[in-house]
Parts: sequence; structure tokens; C-alpha cells
Amino acid sequence: MIVPEHILRDIINQMPVQVLNSNVSQKPQFSWGDKLELNRYLELKKNGSYPLIWLLPSVDSHYNYGSRCNKRVELIIAMLESDQNLYNPERYNKSFELVLNPVADLVLKGLTDSGVTKVIGEKWEIFKHPNYSDNNYKDENSHGTIALWDALKITFNEVEFNDNCINTTIWV
Repeated sequence: MIVPEHILRDIINQMPVQVLNSNVSQKPQFSWGDKLELNRYLELKKNGSYPLIWLLPSVDSHYNYGSRCNKRVELIIAMLESDQNLYNPERYNKSFELVLNPVADLVLKGLTDSGVTKVIGEKWEIFKHPNYSDNNYKDENSHGTIALWDALKITFNEVEFNDNCINTTIWV
């Protein structure tokens, strides 16, 4: 059976190192699950979580005796940004231009050039969340997620996953 989470993990594990700031460079990190799993992941990995590519849960539709699987893919790409005083233009110049948009481009390239995935249709959506926090928090000092993020959500209505061999030269 095809496991889309494992295929996405393998694609993202090949991504090149991203420069986060003048002192830190790191490969994008990947995981998936609901909000409880996300909070557990962030507590365990701390600052090593970023840039984070998080897959939101969705239904897998399997075809062709298990050789193909299609699913809606919603990925949150997040950067830790603790400076709440930054305005959106500063956040766009810092987090989005330097890290989040380039990582979103890598995600698209990975999905189109991996040989094991295919974006169905020509349209995908990006929703930008500067100074992201979850609105479902209990009081004004508590956030729904552990960290304060600049984030974007990239949504592909349908991605096809297959059982081919993954292309290991996507970013060469």
C-alpha cells in the first residue's frame, strides 16, 4: 500500500539546506498529524523544527490494486519568529522572502519532479499567515501552538502518489 506521508518525507528529506538567518542554516523538517501531534513534535524538537513542513490529515483514495493513491495535500510551512513587534512588510521581507516562499517553491518542485507524485490540475493555493497564532486559545497569554510563527499554507486539491522509484536528483 502506498503511504503518502512516507513519500512526502522522502521527497522533503532530499531538500537542500535553507539559510534561516546569518547564524543558522538547516534542512526543512517534515511531519504530519493533528494539533496535538504538532504540539508534541514542537516540544520534542524545539528550534530544530524549522523550517517546518507539516502535513494536515486528509483522506487517502487508493486505486489500481494499491499502485496509486490520490489525496488532497495541505501543507503548513512555518518559521519561528518570536518578535511580535514586526509589521507584515518586515515579516514578508524576512521570513517569507528568505525562507517560506523558497521552501514552498521546493515543495512544488519536489511534487512535480520526484517521479512518485503528480499534482493534478494546474491550480494550487497559498495562504500566508504572518504572525500566526491559533484563535482557539484559552486566554490572551496562551497560543494554540507552542511557538509563534510566520507561516503559509499551500493546498493542492489533488496529488497522485504512485509506486515508482523516487527521483534522487530533484535539486541537482
